[in-house]
Amino acid sequence: MRRWPLLLFAGGGLISATLVHPMPVHASTARVSAVLKISGPSPFAPPFTPDGCGLPPTDQGAEYEPDIAVNPAHPRNLIAVYSQDNQISNVVSVSRDGGRHWGQVLLPGLSRCTGGTDFFAFDARVSFGADGTAYVSSPTSGATGGGFFWTLRVNRSTDGGRSWSDPVTIDHAGPFPDAALDFPVLVADPRIKGAAYLVWSRLRQNGSLSQEFFSRTTTGGTTWSSPSAIPIDPEPNQTPFGSQLRVLRDGTLINVFIQFPVSVNPIGPTGIWVVRSEDRGASWSPMIHVADIPETTITDPDGGAGLGRGGSFVVPSVAVGPARNVYVAWHLIDSASSSRILLAKSVDGGITWTNPVPVAVETTQAFKATVAVSPTGVIGVTYFDFRNDVPGDAQLTTDLWFRHSHDGGATWSEAHVAGPFDLRPAPSPGGFPLGDYFGLVPIGKKDFGATFVATITPAAQGVTDTFFARIRTPSKRSK
Repeated sequence: MRRWPLLLFAGGGLISATLVHPMPVHASTARVSAVLKISGPSPFAPPFTPDGCGLPPTDQGAEYEPDIAVNPAHPRNLIAVYSQDNQISNVVSVSRDGGRHWGQVLLPGLSRCTGGTDFFAFDARVSFGADGTAYVSSPTSGATGGGFFWTLRVNRSTDGGRSWSDPVTIDHAGPFPDAALDFPVLVADPRIKGAAYLVWSRLRQNGSLSQEFFSRTTTGGTTWSSPSAIPIDPEPNQTPFGSQLRVLRDGTLINVFIQFPVSVNPIGPTGIWVVRSEDRGASWSPMIHVADIPETTITDPDGGAGLGRGGSFVVPSVAVGPARNVYVAWHLIDSASSSRILLAKSVDGGITWTNPVPVAVETTQAFKATVAVSPTGVIGVTYFDFRNDVPGDAQLTTDLWFRHSHDGGATWSEAHVAGPFDLRPAPSPGGFPLGDYFGLVPIGKKDFGATFVATITPAAQGVTDTFFARIRTPSKRSK
């Protein structure tokens, strides 16, 4: 395994973590202990990389789409991963003390900046296996043979993230626009050592058609099975996309995905669906309907325009809880002054689903929900909103919030996590400012760890940084 320099820095860049209640909800006894910057100066810019890795100066420091995982073998060991420098490569930050301090480590072989040959690496996901092996999946892209190709790769670590292997290639597609790879999600098996699973979308015809693929490892990530298509039979004139894979405690695989209209320029997803596998991906159930999703667009309250190319793009967040519980959360924006964060629940391993219930009902735009569940059944949800924005002040004031429920989602309490920050300068290389997904994991019996991206002021290098927040919920048994 190749060892890369560990660029250490203490948890700095503390930003506001005040408790606020802008609307009538239960006063939360959850406590945000700190909000820490876990990214540092770009490791691909001078003086770390003398030639700046060929990057335009405007890209240096721009970070995007973080994920986070907790080591079950050593619960104080956390790994966060995020896209660095406008998707030039993916980088991990590692904590050995429960999130108090973090160090940055480079993932070898992904792009020209880390010893590879591709131009870009993005859409990173991280997961820990039962034996403490960590896996990071990354699609990469670059020009070869006269075309632009995508490759899906996985790096692995057996020492808690201090060093990483060269990547193993899982899939390859292209040239663009005939084919591409997108939105891989990796999850390790919580019970079986050396087992992990990976799903992703193969795009065709300039992204207007998609097919979901699956691969698994039983060797701790050293080898992976040949990609196999998940047999999804979409509704007429629809195409599946954006699989979110999870593993129940009994080993059942739950794959939650969305459907889009078959179009070169889809207006947004139309529904959330599930397929299940009880034999570790060898076969899959028919499609199970979770919920419909009307077209929903996030707009700038002052200008009215959609934010980025992904203003209508809803990526549901998925979490599994005790027993066979599965939760799916997403946002629905009715207007510039009305929105909801919604949650659907299954108590039988994804076979049947409740009607969506509101986690939050806001008189502003609330968006990008992320859900996680503690071992005791506490449900946690983070999301952003514009409730503190002042019309006409030349900023799009944004905050991150946390809601939690001890009674299965019947009632919720709210705490302020971070902000305010101005969303307008945020880069949107994947379509939406800050990213399509963020990280939220249970830590211990009642804590949560959140990773997110926020703009920074002043923008000495880049406009965004990646942050970690540890959130403590009260000791109250779930019903």
